[in-house]
Amino acid sequence: MNLFKFTGDIKSFKTLDQGLKNLNIETDDLIFTSHRVKNEYLSNFSVCEIFCHDPYGSREPSDKKIDSINDELKSKNFKRLIAIGGGSVLDISKILALKGNYKTIDYFNQSVPIENKHPLVAIPTTCGTGSEVTSISIAYIESLETKMGLNHEALFPKQALLIPELLDNIPYEVYIFSAIDALIHAIEAYLSPNSSIYTDVLSKKAIDLILKTFKKLSTKRNNPEHYNVSGLLIASNLAGLAFGNAGVGAIHALSYPLGGKYHVPHGESNYLFLDAVLTTYKKLKPKGKIKGLEAVISTALNCSTEKSFDNLNILLNHLIDRKSLSTYGMISNEVQEFSEIVINTQKRLLKNNYAELSIDHIENIYRNLY
Repeated sequence: MNLFKFTGDIKSFKTLDQGLKNLNIETDDLIFTSHRVKNEYLSNFSVCEIFCHDPYGSREPSDKKIDSINDELKSKNFKRLIAIGGGSVLDISKILALKGNYKTIDYFNQSVPIENKHPLVAIPTTCGTGSEVTSISIAYIESLETKMGLNHEALFPKQALLIPELLDNIPYEVYIFSAIDALIHAIEAYLSPNSSIYTDVLSKKAIDLILKTFKKLSTKRNNPEHYNVSGLLIASNLAGLAFGNAGVGAIHALSYPLGGKYHVPHGESNYLFLDAVLTTYKKLKPKGKIKGLEAVISTALNCSTEKSFDNLNILLNHLIDRKSLSTYGMISNEVQEFSEIVINTQKRLLKNNYAELSIDHIENIYRNLY
Protein backbone atom coordinates (compact mmCIF):
# COMPACT_ATOMS: atom_id res chain seq x y z
CA MET A 1 0.00 0.00 0.00
CA ASN A 2 1.31 3.44 -0.97
CA LEU A 3 1.18 5.48 2.26
CA PHE A 4 2.14 8.96 1.08
CA LYS A 5 3.62 10.80 -1.88
CA PHE A 6 4.51 14.40 -2.71
CA THR A 7 7.37 15.31 -5.05
CA GLY A 8 7.67 19.09 -4.65
CA ASP A 9 8.88 21.70 -2.18
CA ILE A 10 6.72 23.98 -0.01
CA LYS A 11 7.89 27.46 0.95
CA SER A 12 6.26 30.40 2.67
CA PHE A 13 6.79 34.13 2.19
CA LYS A 14 4.96 37.15 3.56
CA THR A 15 4.81 38.95 0.20
CA LEU A 16 4.75 38.03 -3.47
CA ASP A 17 7.85 40.16 -4.09
CA GLN A 18 9.79 38.02 -1.61
CA GLY A 19 8.53 34.85 -3.23
CA LEU A 20 9.40 35.93 -6.76
CA LYS A 21 12.89 37.03 -5.68
CA ASN A 22 13.43 33.59 -4.17
CA LEU A 23 12.43 31.99 -7.47
CA ASN A 24 15.10 33.96 -9.37
CA ILE A 25 12.73 34.74 -12.24
CA GLU A 26 14.36 34.78 -15.68
CA THR A 27 13.25 36.08 -19.06
CA ASP A 28 12.32 32.62 -20.32
CA ASP A 29 9.89 32.00 -17.45
CA LEU A 30 6.15 32.56 -17.93
CA ILE A 31 3.73 33.79 -15.25
CA PHE A 32 0.17 32.52 -15.69
CA THR A 33 -2.42 34.42 -13.69
CA SER A 34 -5.47 36.71 -13.80
CA HIS A 35 -5.90 40.39 -14.64
CA ARG A 36 -6.73 41.07 -10.98
CA VAL A 37 -3.49 39.58 -9.67
CA LYS A 38 -1.50 41.26 -12.43
CA ASN A 39 -2.99 44.69 -11.71
CA GLU A 40 -2.79 44.43 -7.90
CA TYR A 41 0.59 42.75 -7.44
CA LEU A 42 2.53 42.69 -10.73
CA SER A 43 1.91 46.11 -12.27
CA ASN A 44 5.63 46.98 -12.06
CA PHE A 45 6.95 43.51 -12.85
CA SER A 46 8.71 43.18 -16.21
CA VAL A 47 11.29 40.38 -15.93
CA CYS A 48 9.24 37.83 -17.88
CA GLU A 49 5.94 37.65 -19.75
CA ILE A 50 2.69 37.64 -17.76
CA PHE A 51 -0.12 35.69 -19.44
CA CYS A 52 -3.69 36.18 -18.15
CA HIS A 53 -6.43 33.60 -18.57
CA ASP A 54 -9.38 36.05 -18.38
CA PRO A 55 -9.93 36.67 -22.13
CA TYR A 56 -10.39 32.95 -22.78
CA GLY A 57 -13.69 32.35 -21.04
CA SER A 58 -15.32 31.90 -17.66
CA ARG A 59 -13.48 31.64 -14.35
CA GLU A 60 -14.16 27.89 -14.12
CA PRO A 61 -11.78 25.85 -16.32
CA SER A 62 -13.32 23.99 -19.24
CA ASP A 63 -11.59 21.77 -21.77
CA LYS A 64 -12.37 24.29 -24.52
CA LYS A 65 -10.87 27.14 -22.52
CA ILE A 66 -7.71 25.17 -21.81
CA ASP A 67 -7.46 24.21 -25.50
CA SER A 68 -7.69 27.87 -26.51
CA ILE A 69 -4.97 28.90 -24.07
CA ASN A 70 -2.76 26.01 -25.16
CA ASP A 71 -3.14 27.04 -28.80
CA GLU A 72 -1.97 30.54 -27.89
CA LEU A 73 1.01 29.28 -25.90
CA LYS A 74 2.31 27.08 -28.72
CA SER A 75 4.10 30.07 -30.21
CA LYS A 76 5.77 31.04 -26.92
CA ASN A 77 9.15 29.62 -26.01
CA PHE A 78 9.21 29.36 -22.22
CA LYS A 79 10.77 26.93 -19.77
CA ARG A 80 9.27 27.31 -16.31
CA LEU A 81 5.57 28.03 -15.67
CA ILE A 82 4.66 30.07 -12.59
CA ALA A 83 0.93 29.94 -11.81
CA ILE A 84 -0.56 32.51 -9.42
CA GLY A 85 -4.27 32.15 -8.71
CA GLY A 86 -7.13 30.13 -7.27
CA GLY A 87 -7.91 26.51 -7.97
CA SER A 88 -9.01 27.17 -11.54
CA VAL A 89 -5.73 28.86 -12.48
CA LEU A 90 -3.67 26.14 -10.81
CA ASP A 91 -5.70 23.33 -12.40
CA ILE A 92 -5.36 24.88 -15.86
CA SER A 93 -1.63 25.42 -15.39
CA LYS A 94 -1.08 21.72 -14.70
CA ILE A 95 -2.37 20.88 -18.17
CA LEU A 96 -0.44 23.74 -19.77
CA ALA A 97 2.76 22.32 -18.26
CA LEU A 98 2.40 18.98 -20.08
CA LYS A 99 4.19 17.81 -23.21
CA GLY A 100 2.39 17.54 -26.52
CA ASN A 101 -0.26 19.55 -28.34
CA TYR A 102 -3.14 17.24 -27.52
CA LYS A 103 -6.72 18.17 -26.75
CA THR A 104 -7.54 18.53 -23.07
CA ILE A 105 -10.14 15.77 -23.20
CA ASP A 106 -7.46 13.38 -24.46
CA TYR A 107 -5.33 14.10 -21.39
CA PHE A 108 -8.33 13.55 -19.11
CA ASN A 109 -9.20 10.31 -20.88
CA GLN A 110 -5.51 9.36 -20.59
CA SER A 111 -5.54 8.33 -24.23
CA VAL A 112 -2.29 10.24 -24.92
CA PRO A 113 1.10 10.31 -23.14
CA ILE A 114 1.06 12.41 -19.97
CA GLU A 115 4.50 13.86 -19.34
CA ASN A 116 5.65 17.10 -17.77
CA LYS A 117 7.46 19.60 -20.00
CA HIS A 118 7.54 22.82 -17.99
CA PRO A 119 8.50 22.79 -14.28
CA LEU A 120 5.48 24.24 -12.49
CA VAL A 121 5.50 26.65 -9.55
CA ALA A 122 2.05 26.95 -7.91
CA ILE A 123 1.12 29.98 -5.81
CA PRO A 124 -2.47 29.92 -4.45
CA THR A 125 -4.55 33.06 -3.95
CA THR A 126 -7.31 31.32 -1.96
CA CYS A 127 -7.26 29.18 1.17
CA GLY A 128 -9.17 26.19 -0.12
CA THR A 129 -7.94 24.47 -3.23
CA GLY A 130 -4.84 22.62 -2.02
CA SER A 131 -4.06 22.24 -5.73
CA GLU A 132 -0.54 23.59 -5.18
CA VAL A 133 0.45 20.21 -3.64
CA THR A 134 -1.65 17.70 -5.58
CA SER A 135 -1.24 15.77 -8.82
CA ILE A 136 -4.89 16.43 -9.67
CA SER A 137 -6.50 18.77 -12.20
CA ILE A 138 -10.24 19.37 -12.54
CA ALA A 139 -11.95 20.67 -15.67
CA TYR A 140 -15.47 20.95 -17.06
CA ILE A 141 -15.74 18.68 -20.09
CA GLU A 142 -18.29 20.41 -22.28
CA SER A 143 -19.28 17.34 -24.33
CA LEU A 144 -20.15 15.43 -21.13
CA GLU A 145 -21.70 18.39 -19.28
CA THR A 146 -19.83 17.54 -16.09
CA LYS A 147 -16.48 18.07 -14.43
CA MET A 148 -13.80 15.41 -14.57
CA GLY A 149 -10.55 14.91 -12.72
CA LEU A 150 -7.16 13.84 -13.94
CA ASN A 151 -4.78 12.38 -11.37
CA HIS A 152 -1.25 11.76 -12.62
CA GLU A 153 2.22 12.15 -11.14
CA ALA A 154 3.26 14.42 -14.03
CA LEU A 155 0.87 17.08 -12.66
CA PHE A 156 2.73 17.59 -9.38
CA PRO A 157 4.04 21.17 -9.07
CA LYS A 158 7.78 21.34 -8.46
CA GLN A 159 7.29 24.08 -5.90
CA ALA A 160 4.41 25.51 -3.87
CA LEU A 161 4.65 29.01 -2.41
CA LEU A 162 2.27 30.07 0.37
CA ILE A 163 1.93 33.87 0.47
CA PRO A 164 -0.66 35.39 2.86
CA GLU A 165 -0.43 38.80 1.19
CA LEU A 166 -2.30 37.43 -1.83
CA LEU A 167 -5.39 36.93 0.34
CA ASP A 168 -5.41 40.44 1.82
CA ASN A 169 -8.39 41.64 -0.21
CA ILE A 170 -10.22 38.36 -0.69
CA PRO A 171 -14.03 38.82 -0.78
CA TYR A 172 -15.92 37.14 2.06
CA GLU A 173 -17.81 34.64 -0.11
CA VAL A 174 -14.65 33.57 -1.94
CA TYR A 175 -12.85 33.21 1.39
CA ILE A 176 -15.54 31.24 3.19
CA PHE A 177 -16.39 28.89 0.32
CA SER A 178 -12.71 28.15 -0.32
CA ALA A 179 -12.12 27.48 3.38
CA ILE A 180 -15.17 25.18 3.49
CA ASP A 181 -13.76 23.42 0.45
CA ALA A 182 -10.50 22.81 2.34
CA LEU A 183 -12.54 21.46 5.25
CA ILE A 184 -14.33 19.05 2.89
CA HIS A 185 -10.99 17.94 1.41
CA ALA A 186 -9.80 17.04 4.90
CA ILE A 187 -13.06 15.30 5.85
CA GLU A 188 -13.24 13.21 2.69
CA ALA A 189 -9.56 12.28 2.92
CA TYR A 190 -10.03 11.20 6.54
CA LEU A 191 -13.01 8.99 5.68
CA SER A 192 -11.46 7.57 2.51
CA PRO A 193 -10.63 3.83 2.47
CA ASN A 194 -7.26 4.93 1.03
CA SER A 195 -6.37 6.98 4.11
CA SER A 196 -3.22 6.21 6.09
CA ILE A 197 -1.73 7.32 9.38
CA TYR A 198 0.00 10.13 7.47
CA THR A 199 -3.12 11.48 5.77
CA ASP A 200 -5.10 11.11 9.01
CA VAL A 201 -2.65 13.35 10.89
CA LEU A 202 -2.84 15.97 8.13
CA SER A 203 -6.64 15.77 7.87
CA LYS A 204 -7.27 16.08 11.59
CA LYS A 205 -4.94 19.07 11.93
CA ALA A 206 -6.58 20.80 8.96
CA ILE A 207 -10.09 20.20 10.35
CA ASP A 208 -9.05 21.53 13.76
CA LEU A 209 -7.42 24.68 12.33
CA ILE A 210 -10.36 25.49 10.08
CA LEU A 211 -13.11 24.89 12.63
CA LYS A 212 -11.38 26.86 15.38
CA THR A 213 -11.01 29.76 12.94
CA PHE A 214 -14.68 29.44 11.98
CA LYS A 215 -15.72 29.56 15.64
CA LYS A 216 -13.93 32.88 16.11
CA LEU A 217 -15.27 34.19 12.81
CA SER A 218 -18.83 33.32 13.83
CA THR A 219 -18.72 35.98 16.56
CA LYS A 220 -18.12 38.67 13.94
CA ARG A 221 -19.19 37.30 10.59
CA ASN A 222 -17.53 38.90 7.58
CA ASN A 223 -14.77 40.50 9.67
CA PRO A 224 -11.38 40.22 7.89
CA GLU A 225 -9.61 40.47 11.25
CA HIS A 226 -10.84 36.94 11.99
CA TYR A 227 -10.02 35.39 8.60
CA ASN A 228 -6.67 33.98 9.83
CA VAL A 229 -5.49 33.66 6.24
CA SER A 230 -1.99 32.52 7.26
CA GLY A 231 -3.44 29.69 9.32
CA LEU A 232 -5.99 28.70 6.69
CA LEU A 233 -3.36 28.70 3.93
CA ILE A 234 -1.54 26.09 6.00
CA ALA A 235 -4.79 24.20 6.71
CA SER A 236 -5.69 24.16 3.01
CA ASN A 237 -2.18 22.95 2.20
CA LEU A 238 -2.40 20.16 4.79
CA ALA A 239 -5.79 19.12 3.42
CA GLY A 240 -4.36 19.17 -0.10
CA LEU A 241 -1.55 16.83 0.91
CA ALA A 242 -4.11 14.56 2.59
CA PHE A 243 -6.64 14.30 -0.23
CA GLY A 244 -3.89 14.23 -2.85
CA ASN A 245 -2.96 10.86 -1.38
CA ALA A 246 -6.23 9.51 0.04
CA GLY A 247 -8.65 11.01 -2.47
CA VAL A 248 -12.06 12.63 -2.15
CA GLY A 249 -15.43 10.99 -2.62
CA ALA A 250 -19.17 11.49 -2.94
CA ILE A 251 -19.34 15.14 -1.89
CA HIS A 252 -17.14 16.12 -4.83
CA ALA A 253 -18.72 13.56 -7.16
CA LEU A 254 -22.26 14.88 -6.57
CA SER A 255 -21.17 18.50 -6.88
CA TYR A 256 -19.57 18.11 -10.31
CA PRO A 257 -22.71 17.91 -12.53
CA LEU A 258 -24.26 20.92 -10.77
CA GLY A 259 -21.04 22.92 -10.74
CA GLY A 260 -20.31 22.08 -14.35
CA LYS A 261 -23.70 22.76 -15.90
CA TYR A 262 -24.68 25.78 -13.81
CA HIS A 263 -21.16 27.14 -13.22
CA VAL A 264 -21.46 27.06 -9.44
CA PRO A 265 -18.02 27.76 -7.91
CA HIS A 266 -16.31 24.60 -6.72
CA GLY A 267 -16.27 25.31 -2.99
CA GLU A 268 -19.87 26.48 -2.99
CA SER A 269 -21.15 23.43 -4.88
CA ASN A 270 -19.27 21.09 -2.53
CA TYR A 271 -20.77 22.84 0.51
CA LEU A 272 -24.29 22.08 -0.74
CA PHE A 273 -23.69 18.32 -0.37
CA LEU A 274 -21.54 18.14 2.79
CA ASP A 275 -24.22 17.59 5.43
CA ALA A 276 -26.38 15.31 3.28
CA VAL A 277 -23.51 12.99 2.39
CA LEU A 278 -22.23 12.79 5.98
CA THR A 279 -25.75 12.07 7.24
CA THR A 280 -26.17 9.31 4.64
CA TYR A 281 -22.79 7.80 5.52
CA LYS A 282 -23.70 7.73 9.21
CA LYS A 283 -26.96 5.91 8.51
CA LEU A 284 -25.25 3.33 6.31
CA LYS A 285 -22.12 2.74 8.43
CA PRO A 286 -22.51 4.28 11.90
CA LYS A 287 -19.77 2.35 13.74
CA GLY A 288 -16.78 2.84 11.48
CA LYS A 289 -14.29 5.66 11.08
CA ILE A 290 -17.05 8.22 11.01
CA LYS A 291 -16.92 7.97 14.82
CA GLY A 292 -13.36 9.30 14.65
CA LEU A 293 -14.49 12.19 12.48
CA GLU A 294 -17.23 13.04 14.97
CA ALA A 295 -14.61 13.08 17.74
CA VAL A 296 -12.33 15.46 15.81
CA ILE A 297 -15.22 17.83 15.08
CA SER A 298 -16.61 17.69 18.62
CA THR A 299 -13.19 18.57 20.07
CA ALA A 300 -12.80 21.57 17.78
CA LEU A 301 -16.36 22.79 18.40
CA ASN A 302 -16.43 21.84 22.09
CA CYS A 303 -19.63 19.81 21.81
CA SER A 304 -20.71 16.20 22.30
CA THR A 305 -19.78 13.69 19.59
CA GLU A 306 -23.49 12.91 19.09
CA LYS A 307 -24.14 16.54 18.16
CA SER A 308 -20.95 17.14 16.16
CA PHE A 309 -22.50 16.98 12.68
CA ASP A 310 -25.51 19.04 13.80
CA ASN A 311 -23.26 21.70 15.33
CA LEU A 312 -21.04 21.72 12.26
CA ASN A 313 -24.08 22.30 10.06
CA ILE A 314 -25.34 25.11 12.31
CA LEU A 315 -21.92 26.80 12.35
CA LEU A 316 -21.47 26.69 8.57
CA ASN A 317 -25.00 27.95 7.92
CA HIS A 318 -24.30 30.82 10.30
CA LEU A 319 -21.21 31.74 8.30
CA ILE A 320 -22.85 31.42 4.87
CA ASP A 321 -26.35 30.35 3.85
CA ARG A 322 -26.71 27.01 2.07
CA LYS A 323 -29.13 27.32 -0.82
CA SER A 324 -31.41 24.77 -2.47
CA LEU A 325 -30.22 23.23 -5.74
CA SER A 326 -33.17 24.77 -7.60
CA THR A 327 -31.82 28.23 -6.71
CA TYR A 328 -29.00 27.66 -9.18
CA GLY A 329 -31.35 26.68 -12.02
CA MET A 330 -31.45 22.92 -11.55
CA ILE A 331 -34.80 21.39 -12.56
CA SER A 332 -36.49 18.36 -10.99
CA ASN A 333 -35.92 16.16 -14.07
CA GLU A 334 -32.17 16.53 -13.53
CA VAL A 335 -32.25 14.59 -10.26
CA GLN A 336 -32.13 11.31 -12.18
CA GLU A 337 -29.94 12.74 -14.94
CA PHE A 338 -27.30 14.05 -12.54
CA SER A 339 -27.38 10.79 -10.56
CA GLU A 340 -26.65 8.81 -13.71
CA ILE A 341 -23.82 11.20 -14.63
CA VAL A 342 -22.27 10.65 -11.21
CA ILE A 343 -22.52 6.86 -11.46
CA ASN A 344 -21.19 6.78 -15.03
CA THR A 345 -18.44 9.43 -14.97
CA GLN A 346 -17.23 9.71 -11.37
CA LYS A 347 -16.04 6.18 -10.65
CA ARG A 348 -12.60 7.60 -9.79
CA LEU A 349 -14.16 9.45 -6.85
CA LEU A 350 -16.90 7.01 -5.82
CA LYS A 351 -14.32 4.33 -5.02
CA ASN A 352 -13.13 6.67 -2.24
CA ASN A 353 -16.52 6.72 -0.49
CA TYR A 354 -16.68 5.88 3.20
CA ALA A 355 -19.80 3.81 2.53
CA GLU A 356 -21.01 2.52 -0.83
CA LEU A 357 -23.73 4.72 -2.32
CA SER A 358 -26.21 3.29 -4.80
CA ILE A 359 -27.89 5.37 -7.47
CA ASP A 360 -30.97 5.43 -5.21
CA HIS A 361 -28.93 6.95 -2.38
CA ILE A 362 -27.56 9.57 -4.76
CA GLU A 363 -31.01 10.37 -6.17
CA ASN A 364 -32.36 10.79 -2.63
CA ILE A 365 -29.60 13.26 -1.77
CA TYR A 366 -30.27 15.34 -4.88
CA ARG A 367 -34.03 15.21 -4.34
CA ASN A 368 -33.83 16.22 -0.67
CA LEU A 369 -31.56 19.16 -1.50
CA TYR A 370 -33.55 20.22 -4.57
